[in-house]
Amino acid sequence: MSAPALEAGAARADISPPDAVGAFMAGFAPNRRSVGALEPLEATVLYLRRGPDELCLVSVDCIGLLRATIERIRQRARDIARKTDIIVCATHTHSGVDTMGLWGPTILKVIPRGSGVDPAYMDLLVERIGDAIARARETARPAALRTAAFQVDSDWTRNDRKGGGRYDDAVAIGLDAVEGGERIATLLNFASHPESLWEHNHWLSPDFPGPFRRHVREAVGGEALYFSGPLGGMLTPNVPKDADETQRRDYIERLGRALAVATVGALEAAAPDAEPAFSHRFRMTEFQLANWRFKLMTTLGIIPGAWRGHSVETEVHHVRLGQLELLSVPGEPVPELGHRIVERMPGPHRGLLCLGMDEFGYILEPAMFQDREYAYEKTMSLGPATAGTLLEACDALVEAA
Repeated sequence: MSAPALEAGAARADISPPDAVGAFMAGFAPNRRSVGALEPLEATVLYLRRGPDELCLVSVDCIGLLRATIERIRQRARDIARKTDIIVCATHTHSGVDTMGLWGPTILKVIPRGSGVDPAYMDLLVERIGDAIARARETARPAALRTAAFQVDSDWTRNDRKGGGRYDDAVAIGLDAVEGGERIATLLNFASHPESLWEHNHWLSPDFPGPFRRHVREAVGGEALYFSGPLGGMLTPNVPKDADETQRRDYIERLGRALAVATVGALEAAAPDAEPAFSHRFRMTEFQLANWRFKLMTTLGIIPGAWRGHSVETEVHHVRLGQLELLSVPGEPVPELGHRIVERMPGPHRGLLCLGMDEFGYILEPAMFQDREYAYEKTMSLGPATAGTLLEACDALVEAA
């Protein structure tokens, strides 16, 4: 007996604040306020089903989402029985709204005096993402799958840490309707900080993932999703450091277009998979919390949630879809660690859904905690035990798959 058909649906939601003026923006220095929007911030959803098994991949244009917010999104998605079948990731744009609280008002531009999170905006975010999940599920239909792996031109990304590694690997998914052949969704997983507009920008923007999605939709139709790979410490778009605002806007357009062309081309060359593998499992994992700054900001109410005590618990997920394997990572691993994680997976195409199910900040190799080059990243990391705990969870998931 053949396996049930793979079904797919996709949707997107505009998650821009109703008033694009005055929102606290995440990334770089705190107390940075928006003056408008260059392009809508979006949440994009890919829904998959085979028989009784469901999986929902959600990408959100924001710096990061804490697990408490993700649980609210899951509860809003009422039609999906097992909430753990919903995996939510952030693109990590540095021109989005503060969704974590770290970039709010300060005293003397240094001392935090409150959270940058607007509760009304978070309510809107949860509502619109939940509704998009419902629309993606309602439109699911039999789909043919293509997966591809390719290298992105190294000129597009640099590592700003002396001696830091590279991660030019990209993986992509294409899903086409069995009846009619039209594209349902295209997904790209690649590693580069969406921070091209840089610290003096006050316009809300998805950064280069926005033009990427737009160019894919124009080229092949359907929805387009972008998921960040191991971009930590410090993979960044290779825009000249002295570029002005106009040049930076032009750069994100060109980078988004280049990624779209490469993704569409790689999927066109890939053969469709008639009966693709489809599996998903997760593991609850406890990570040691050794960062006194994170503890203090939680106590002060600047970071909403429960990062108190000596550990933080979250989920790590493993997905197999045809020839592609994916692992979720609750933060920003450095590229060196990213390579070590993907090597755990035996599949020919392998990717990492970073900033997935939580945002722990940078996940460094233990030796980097003794390296002055990573002084900043250490202040925005749970601690040196994180990488080892993550690798153990990934090993357990891959072995059980």
